[in-house]
Amino acid sequence: KGRYTNIVNLLRKYFGDFLIATYLEVLQESRHHDAYIRGIEREALLKTLDMLWKDHLVNMNKLSSAVNVRSFGHRNPLEEYKIDGCRFFISMLSATRRLTVEALLRYWSSPMESEEIFNTADQ
Repeated sequence: KGRYTNIVNLLRKYFGDFLIATYLEVLQESRHHDAYIRGIEREALLKTLDMLWKDHLVNMNKLSSAVNVRSFGHRNPLEEYKIDGCRFFISMLSATRRLTVEALLRYWSSPMESEEIFNTADQ
């Protein structure tokens, strides 16, 4: 949408590829079994998704009351709700990806501290 869109997309791709390569390298150094690694990945994804889903539901409730005000501007409240709800959902998915990667890199960079973080989050 702007004049730097192409550059931003290239940087996103580069950093995405860089993070994936870094993550795979860290996994190879850890020498854990695949089942253990997949379990940690699943746990990180589910915890992140659970947290963000709760936030999404709160945001959708707030949106339902805010959208009613838009009807005074001769806009269809249902259409506005659908459009903004879709934006919120896409934003939630993007945040899920980012926060899951952050949690996994944090976990594998310092396993002792990360196990404590994951265990205290369960309580």
